[in-house]
Amino acid sequence: MISSMAVTIVICVIVLSLRKAYRSFSLRSEGMYGVLCGAFIACTNLLVMLLLVSNLPVSLIFTLISAGSVITTYIASRFIFREKLNTMQNIGLSIGLLSIVLVTI
Repeated sequence: MISSMAVTIVICVIVLSLRKAYRSFSLRSEGMYGVLCGAFIACTNLLVMLLLVSNLPVSLIFTLISAGSVITTYIASRFIFREKLNTMQNIGLSIGLLSIVLVTI
């Protein structure tokens, strides 16, 4: 994984340096988003590995991970990005969560 991440970083740096549209990219300000995203993904993978080591059934682990990611995305969009969902979007979110639970039954 480390070698694939290194290759990805090299490719992104090359693209950033060659494209004129990306010349205004500041590694100090915008680069922090990438670091935060990577940290969250690492934490998620660590939690998945810890759940797999436990004695929980796989169907429960799948439900926790899938529904947890949907709920986390909703909370982030609502409180961090200040997005307001309309009634149909909230119904869609609820149906999506219900479908995740029903798939595991």
